[in-house]
Amino acid sequence: MPKKEGVVSEFGHLTKTRIAELLGISRSSLYYTSILATKDELLKQEILLTLKDHKDYGYRRIAIHLGVNHKRVQRVMQKFALQQPKKKRRRLKPLPTEVLMPVENLL
Repeated sequence: MPKKEGVVSEFGHLTKTRIAELLGISRSSLYYTSILATKDELLKQEILLTLKDHKDYGYRRIAIHLGVNHKRVQRVMQKFALQQPKKKRRRLKPLPTEVLMPVENLL
């Protein structure tokens, strides 16, 4: 009979079943890999390509451009910090305060 795979620690030989019990999770959770992480990575690449061509696009326009849900695009952009820096507004120059032709007080 093959020996069970486990981890040797200061407490002795621990099996995966025992490790899962100590962590308070099911044994199958030890093997879990998120599919969402790989999907997010692919979407990140698409977002970067879109931002390369359209620098002013926010998450809503990117979502329309890519044809995906805007909430998903917003989540991925926040996760990977892909926010574009805000453009500074150009301030209007103040009007001149001096009147070019002063009017005399005739009273």
